[in-house]
Amino acid sequence: MCGYVYDSARSPPSHDDLMRQFEHAMSRCKDEDFILKIFTSGSFLDDSEIGSSTRIEMLTRLRENDRVKKVIAETRPEYVTDEKLSEAVAALGKKFEVAIGLETSNDVIRKDCINKGFSFSDFTRASEVARKNNVTVKAYLMQKPPFVSEGIAMNDMINSIKDASPLPG
Repeated sequence: MCGYVYDSARSPPSHDDLMRQFEHAMSRCKDEDFILKIFTSGSFLDDSEIGSSTRIEMLTRLRENDRVKKVIAETRPEYVTDEKLSEAVAALGKKFEVAIGLETSNDVIRKDCINKGFSFSDFTRASEVARKNNVTVKAYLMQKPPFVSEGIAMNDMINSIKDASPLPG
C-alpha cells in the first residue's frame, strides 16, 4: 500500500528546481507568524531526494525569516541520524520537528498491510536520536489499515498511541 518507492520522480529535480518551488511556496504565505511543514511524500532528510546543500539552503533561508516559528519536515526513520539532525538544527536555528508515518506500532500490520519498510524499533531509534539533538517527533498513525477489521483496527490504534506516546522526542 505505501507508495513511497513509487512516488519519486524518474529524474530527481535539480537544486535550482527545488529552490524555485521553495521560493514560490514561501511567496504565497502571507501569515504574520507560522509553522512551516515540509511535506515531500518521502523524506526531507534523504539526500537522494533533497541534496544536503539544498536542504541547508532552505533551512538557512527559513532561519532568516522571522515569521517562521517552527519547521516540521516529513521523513523516514532511517534518515534520522545525528549527522542529518545536527546539520539541520544548525542551519535552521529554530524549533525543528520530524514527522514520521509510523501508522501503527504493530510490525506485522505495518509490514503485511501497509508495506512501510521499517519496524517499530526503527521508529524508536529515530525518536531517541531526535531527542538527543533537541528535535521533536510527530508520529502519524493510521486509523484503519487495509485488511484489518474495525475491531482490530480500534485496538491497534489504542495500542499504538500507548506504545508511541512515551517515546522521547
